[in-house]
Amino acid sequence: MRYRIQVIDCTLREGEQAAGVWFSVQEKLELVDALAGAGVRFLDAGMPGIGPDERAFLRAAVGRTEAKIGASVRARADAVQLALDCNVDEIFVICPVSELHRQKRLGLSERALEARVTSLVETIKEAGKVCNLVAEDASRAQLPVLIHALGRSLEAGADRLLLCDTVGTWTPSLTTQTVTAVRAAFPTADLGVHCHNDFGMATANTVAAIEAGCNFPTATINGVGERAGNASLIEVALAAERLLGRETRVDHDTLRA
Repeated sequence: MRYRIQVIDCTLREGEQAAGVWFSVQEKLELVDALAGAGVRFLDAGMPGIGPDERAFLRAAVGRTEAKIGASVRARADAVQLALDCNVDEIFVICPVSELHRQKRLGLSERALEARVTSLVETIKEAGKVCNLVAEDASRAQLPVLIHALGRSLEAGADRLLLCDTVGTWTPSLTTQTVTAVRAAFPTADLGVHCHNDFGMATANTVAAIEAGCNFPTATINGVGERAGNASLIEVALAAERLLGRETRVDHDTLRA
């Protein structure tokens, strides 16, 4: 099945995690305008928990353009409430799915984390917002555990599933294997990926994911992002269109300018 691609831009959130990068509220709003002008319709725009300036920006960005404004949150009720208070269009719930992250970072059992995430997804949906379940460290999770977690999130009402290569350990072949398996398990779900560039393969892995059935890839302007960066927006859009024949509706000339 061939899907039209909807690129989610993460520059406003991931970009500021790059060393030496900082945007003022006004600069962020200008980036929102520029991205929307280039045809990008989904923005993972920030984390409300960072502070008052971040929340002020998110409130100002909502409804400013045609682009939907999303906020990323940790899997906690207080973090979700901060995002709801900003009236964002979408919320990205970051949920660790690898045993390492779940046990070492959160100290939770699979059942306890599942119950927490189910409650958060239900809260978001009751508020009338789009819910994106972000499977953190999916590239190092056991596939049956990953698929079970994703399935429970869909049952709770999640609108999209995003697979994260949090520490950049995927290769294109491993990306293809994982996305193919998840797509087979959830053939009608909106499916995204979020790839990091620690080994220089973020864009290649993202393109492999699109080829395997991902329809909501994430990327950033020039690949800017945490540590070595993320997939490059213009490279992902061009590869999807010119190499895979998928429609993105991203204006390449505007991005290049």
